[in-house]
Amino acid sequence: MPTHFSRLSLLALVLSFTWTCSELPTEDSHSSVPFLLKVSERIYTGGQPKTAGDFQELQALGIKTLVNVDGARPDLSLAKSYDMSYVHIPMHYDTVEPIVLLSLQRVLQERPGPFYIHCHHGKHRGPAAAALAWRMDEDVSSEEALSVLRRAGTSKNYPGLWREVEGYQSFPSTVALPPLFEVAEVGGFTRLMAEIDRTWDHVKMLKSHNWQGSSLHPDIQPQQELSIFRQQFEDAEKLAKANPAYSEDLDFMDSLGEVIALSEELESAFQKKNVSRADSILNSIRQSCKECHRSYRNGKIETSMEPKSKKKTDAEWEMTLTPEQYHILREAGTEAPFTGKYTDTEKSGTYCCAGCGSELFQSAHKFHSGCGWPSFYLPFHEGAVTEVEDLSHGSIRVEIQCTTCEGHLGHVFEDGPPPTGLRYCINSGAILLKETP
Repeated sequence: MPTHFSRLSLLALVLSFTWTCSELPTEDSHSSVPFLLKVSERIYTGGQPKTAGDFQELQALGIKTLVNVDGARPDLSLAKSYDMSYVHIPMHYDTVEPIVLLSLQRVLQERPGPFYIHCHHGKHRGPAAAALAWRMDEDVSSEEALSVLRRAGTSKNYPGLWREVEGYQSFPSTVALPPLFEVAEVGGFTRLMAEIDRTWDHVKMLKSHNWQGSSLHPDIQPQQELSIFRQQFEDAEKLAKANPAYSEDLDFMDSLGEVIALSEELESAFQKKNVSRADSILNSIRQSCKECHRSYRNGKIETSMEPKSKKKTDAEWEMTLTPEQYHILREAGTEAPFTGKYTDTEKSGTYCCAGCGSELFQSAHKFHSGCGWPSFYLPFHEGAVTEVEDLSHGSIRVEIQCTTCEGHLGHVFEDGPPPTGLRYCINSGAILLKETP
């Protein structure tokens, strides 16, 4: 049985640019902090604080905890110099994973406020995370939470963010909250996303200055930035070729190759002082990335940005899991048939990993198999679970693990109903149901 890979589009993710940002005013248009917006008495949002003045302004607001939902490493030293601490919870543009929601919940419960929740630009992920935090903190309505996105100018090109804010539902109190990190371990592609996003900002600024350096930003030099821009895409291609999940997607690889070629032409045009040609090439890069963005990132794309839970020690797992959950998820145990709480339940919702909170299955794909364990014929999305050959007990079976934390879930068999013909036989102790109201 073939292993399922999550077809994440690197190109769509690395070029997370704000193509169509509305110009709605923020609450404090005179602030030096980009797009600073007060959400509630305890929650603020905006762009990444970069200068000492930015941090000083946040300190004056009484901010105690900074939450970075961008992929780039936060500036811990500058934050600490102004008596503020950081929590790093990277998130995507297309969806807000359960691990992000649970981490935000833990921040609100355990860290001192007020909180400043930010992304890079301050227009999309940061406001969405702040709106979700507001719903957790004060139980405000979906319409009130959506007003945060409107005031921040969050683009409708990111429907996943709007959908998540509007449809937020709290988790049961029994769900274990994940650990918090000052700097989260982010995958190679995600880190590259953040780096290219920043280089793109620099390249746009250079274009606005007719491809000359600016006295306001003497550290940003055209030749250097264009070389970095090209190199980052070449690095992305190397990473993609080394991973079948990307290299086998020919459309994706073709799109990536096209942008690499365009970045080389852009560098050449600058060297030849051909300004009009450089402008044209940059527009072509932008259009190419917008097309890939529509094809991938606005579709069903899932990737975990959390630190790999597998790296927890046994002691850490034992602290966050019940004995039954630990036995199943970390020791590949099996609960007795017909004893699990979800074997016969018909409640609607999403079944998440009891270890890390990742979405695994939907109730719509659950069926009564009579085997004694909860059964599904389709995962939540392609790549939600990973298949591993299991040679234990003198037979050959296909084990199912949570892709995010590698926790044991159960096994998959080829005796399920249409349309897949598969039966994902899952231990109740390995999952938690997030019910649909």
